[in-house]
This record gives sequence, structure tokens and C-alpha cells, in this order.
Amino acid sequence: MKRSLFAITLSLFCHTIMAQEEDENALQRTQDILEISLEELGEGSFDFDTYLERLTDLERHPIDLNTAVYDDFQPLLDIGLIDPRQIDNLLKYRERFDYFQSIYELKYVIDWNLESIKKVLPFIYVSEDFESYQPTIKQQVFGGKQEVFLRYSQVLEQKRGYSPLDSGSTATRYPGNPGRLYLRYRYNYRNKISYGFTAEKDPGEAFFKAPQQRGFDYYSGHVFLRDLGPVKALALGDYQANFGQGLTLWTGFGFAKSPYVMNIKRSGRVLKPYTSVNENNFLRGAAATFKLGKFNVTGLFSRNRIDANVQRIDTTNNTPLEISNFQLSGLHRTESEVANKGTLTWTVTGGHAEYQHRASKIGVSAVQHFFNSEVNPGDRVYQRYYLSDKSFGNYSLDYALMLRKFYLFGESSMDNHLGHAHVHGFVAQLDPRVKMAAVFRYFTEDYRSFGNNSFSENTRVQNESGLYWGWELTPHKKLNLQAYVDYFKFPWPRFGVDGPSYGVEYFAQANIDISRYVQLYFRYRYKKRERNNREETGPINTVIPEIRQNWRAHIAYRVFPFLTLKNRVEFVRFKNTGNEIENGFLIYQDFNFSKDDFPLSANLRLAFFDSDTWNTRIYAYENDLLYYFSIPAYSGQGVRFYLNIKIDINKNFDFWLKYAISHFSDRNTVGTGLEEIEGNKRSELRGQIRMKF
Repeated sequence: MKRSLFAITLSLFCHTIMAQEEDENALQRTQDILEISLEELGEGSFDFDTYLERLTDLERHPIDLNTAVYDDFQPLLDIGLIDPRQIDNLLKYRERFDYFQSIYELKYVIDWNLESIKKVLPFIYVSEDFESYQPTIKQQVFGGKQEVFLRYSQVLEQKRGYSPLDSGSTATRYPGNPGRLYLRYRYNYRNKISYGFTAEKDPGEAFFKAPQQRGFDYYSGHVFLRDLGPVKALALGDYQANFGQGLTLWTGFGFAKSPYVMNIKRSGRVLKPYTSVNENNFLRGAAATFKLGKFNVTGLFSRNRIDANVQRIDTTNNTPLEISNFQLSGLHRTESEVANKGTLTWTVTGGHAEYQHRASKIGVSAVQHFFNSEVNPGDRVYQRYYLSDKSFGNYSLDYALMLRKFYLFGESSMDNHLGHAHVHGFVAQLDPRVKMAAVFRYFTEDYRSFGNNSFSENTRVQNESGLYWGWELTPHKKLNLQAYVDYFKFPWPRFGVDGPSYGVEYFAQANIDISRYVQLYFRYRYKKRERNNREETGPINTVIPEIRQNWRAHIAYRVFPFLTLKNRVEFVRFKNTGNEIENGFLIYQDFNFSKDDFPLSANLRLAFFDSDTWNTRIYAYENDLLYYFSIPAYSGQGVRFYLNIKIDINKNFDFWLKYAISHFSDRNTVGTGLEEIEGNKRSELRGQIRMKF
């Protein structure tokens, strides 16, 4: 009785404090991760819209702490909100006390505190009925939520690719209009049953005319079922598959280095439905995971057509004989882009088997890839070990082991030419106020793989070794310190680097909760990598370091229950290989308006930026339409403004509208080539309607 009364009292108190903070904490975490991912790996590297969609799905279908088993917490692992140790301790606590009476009872679970509770607050709940609920088949098939999205966006200024041609001119122009059109339908029942389709047309692509007579340029569809007796997951159509630590196969989003220094382990469900508009980074076919006691066995088959640059073609049947590289932009506007569309058939077969007991597991993976064309990456020295086989395989062993205060994990993989790759690390809770993490990786220069994504400095899982150390300290309930250092080396030449090279990165951030209404953080980041000396033009150039440093101060403060203001100041200093210093600067003011009983919410930003070159660009997350991410690179000199609004028309319809404009003071044109705009401004209008049933 005392426990019940205390839990209820604590729940009411904490809910008053944190109810309005929970969504902002989750959003801020997302912003930080995506900004650094873009800075590290470049635009188009990941399907960020899928990551954002997963957050929304979790919020709509939160996890019941009283009935959930270990696998039910996997979505929270996917997005790095909790770690396996916290899940393990939560389940042990529930076994001891039978059930939770309040979410905030988590505060008494080992490795949980108010800060970690705030991270997951939008995505968990405590049921009043402690018995496991089993819906009927009819409820699952017809009782879910249906959504239809229709989105349109367009740059308002005319680009060269859309301008009329002079009489007799043979210059290139885009065949389609400048609009981006997106259509999606999805049915979802508590993340157990999901099916739907996605269609998209990019700006400049033809629509119901040559060379795209089928309407949209991209179509995707999926049927996904979960927890059907022994069938843990069944995927038909388009899906993602994630094995181990990503050395063998990982087609979904994966964390790299980020401000959340403990998020270093690849985690999550092996199979997931695919709903993104990234046109190349997914599997298409069928896959299933079967649960046999404590064993999970996954098998998959995929055959997908991806874009590639064709070098030789068989004229008798118009099939490619040789390609030089893969085209990952997903754009099909110009004659060459259209010619590269879907020219390569990529077939994947394989599987993953694991034995799992809560957070500990051991697994094996085997994947075989087949292309319908030879791959010729080029004859430069750095390309010697690039993927060049028409068929190849990868085979790996992965593990995760809970040992008191340490959680160990890793994977070792080998290809059929005996090239190998290894990732091994740990996360440790040394003290309630001290956490530590480390990752060692070693990828030989001749390790060949495709469709994978592991913890690394480069985008390729190849030609790299490194050691990462991270620390998280909480010396006071209002102060959190995070830092990491990463040493890495590339033993073989790379693009733009004519010899072996190395680098180092330091990161430190102090998060300060000044009050319930004011949060502040300071960040410093230092990164040194070696590249060719830009002053040399010989066939083999000297490798010298370039250095980039970032300083950031960010504050968020709630002035009214419905209005939050955010300010950021960021400086960048870059020393290039010519020993020249380049600088960048960004300052912005955000206004975020949201009121529970009011149908309109809005986000507004005014930003000033001054960046000497592209090397000193600064990424900053922008609020946007649902399931759409916008993280522009602030480069050059100028001002940027945007206004993003959402209107809840009724419970079944809502509408988003965003207008953004960048005004540059250092140029008379914006963009290059067919993307060039005459003038010094670029503006975009984007609208979206969602219908819910």
C-alpha cells in the first residue's frame, strides 16, 4: 500500500514537471544526431525520414511497461533512447514487484534516472490491466490506423534547367516541372501489421510523359507482419534487414559518432518495413524471422534494380556487361540520369541465426550478393580493392554479453576472398554518475561488401582501423558532461589522399539544466584528417593534415507554456592543406508555438550566416512537415528565414505549410549548372495534407 501511494504521488508530481518537456527532449536528440550525421557522411547517406517516422510510430503506439517482453523494447534501441542494460534491469525489477504503478517508478530501477525517463517518456505507458491483451484477427486486420499523405514542394525561383531554350539551341533542359510530388498510404495496427505504398516524383523528372510514362518515377510497397505465432516477423515487398553490427548487412539507419557518446552499438530488430524515398538503399522481395524458443532464425531473398553508370552493354538484349560505379542520388532528370536508372540487378540471399537471452546473444550471418554485370571501379591506386566481383559473399559472427557493469558487443566478418572486418566494444556503467564506452574497429583494405553500414569514420566498411573512447559524467542533477576521442588510420590510399593517412577527433559537450524552463549546452569539436597538399599537382602528392574546429552555444527557454525560444551561436575554423585559415559563423533565433487546446502550431526562424567556403559550412536542423527532414547547409554570406505551420482541421485531417527563403549577399547567382538561379535568393514553398482513418 505504501509503495502504491508513493508511486502515484511521484507520478503526479513528475508529470507536472515533465509533461511539456518530453517531446522537446526527443526532438532535440533527433536534431543533434541528424546534424552530425550529415556533417560526417554527407547528404543522401541515410533515409532520415524513416528514422523520423519511427519516432512518430513509437509515440502513437507506446510500449506497455507491464506486459512488454525484451523484444518489445527493440524500437527504443533502434533510435538509441535506451541501452540493453536498462531493459535488462527493468525486466528484473518487474519480476520482483510484479508490475509498475507509474512510469516514474522507473527511477528506482538500476541505471534509470529522471534524465533517462525523460528520453523515453513519449514512448512508454503503464496499463491499468496487467493481463496481456490479445486482439482478435478481425481487430488486427480492420482496427488499425490508416493514413494518406499528399505533399508538394517547389523552389519558387526559376532554375536554368527549366528555362526556355532559344530557337535552334541543343542545350540540356529537364523534361519535367520543378515540383516535388509525394503520395503515401499506410495501414498500421500497433506496429504488428503494416502495409502500404509510397510514390514520389523529384523536381525535373517527367510525370506521365516520356521518358516516364508510368507517372511517378519511384514506387515502393510493403506488407509487414509481426508476432504471428512462431513467425516473429514476415516482410513482403520492400524491407530493411540489419545483421549484427553492420559489417555483413545493414540497410537501415545506423548511429555513427554523435553528441550521445554512449550510442555506439548497432541495435534493433533484424527486419523492418521500408517506407522511405531513398531509391537504392533497401531490399525488395521476401524475408521472415522465426522464433524457436530462445533461437531466432532469419532468411531473406531480395532482387532489386539499382542505378549504375554503364560502361559496356550487350546490344542484342540491351543488358549491361560492365558498370563503373553506383549512382545513389535517385534523380532521373537528364538523359544520362535516365540511362543509368535501374541498369543493375542486385540479388541478395542469406540469413541470420542467433541465440538470445534478454540482452545477451550470439549469432551467425551469411549473405551472398549477385550482380547481373561486371563491376569495374577504375584503375587508380585507391580503387584497387573496391568492389569488382560479379558475385561475392560475407560471413560473420556477432555477439552481445552482459557482464555485471559491462555490456560487451562485437562482430567479425570475412568475405570470400578472405578480406576481413572487425568491430568490438563495450558500454559500462561504472557508477550512477559515470558511464564509459569504447569501440575498436579494423577493416582490411581488401574487405569487399555491399549494403552494409557499421561504426566507422568512412562511409565504406574498408581500409580503416580506429579506437573510440567515450565518457558521460553527471556530477550534478543539473549538469551532464559528454566527451569522446577517436583515433583512426587509413593504411591504403583513398580518394584525394595518395598515401596512408591518419586522423583524430575530440568532442566535448556540457548540458546544463538551469531550471525547468531553461536548458543550455556548450559544445567543442576538433577534427584532424590528412589529405593531399593542394599546392602540389604531381601524380603522387604529399599528404598533410587539415583541421576543422567547431564551437557552439545553444539555449532553449520556455517563456510561456505555449511558447519556447531557442538561440544558437556557432563558429567554425578550418585550416586547409594550403595552410590557409577559413572561418564560418551562424546565429539564429527560433520561436516555437504550440498549445494543446489550439489547432495551430508554428515554428519560425531567423538566421544570419557567414561562411568563407564550403569547408566551413554549418548544418542546422529545421522544423518541417511530418516525415520530412530539412537540415540545410549554411554556406556563403546571407540571411535565412523560414515559417512552418501545422493546422489541425479536425481529428482526421491536418495540414502543414512551410515557406523558407535564403538571401545571399556574396553572389549574384545561386547554384551551378542546370540548378543555377539568376539572382541572389532561393525560396521554397512546401505543403502537405494528411488524412487519418
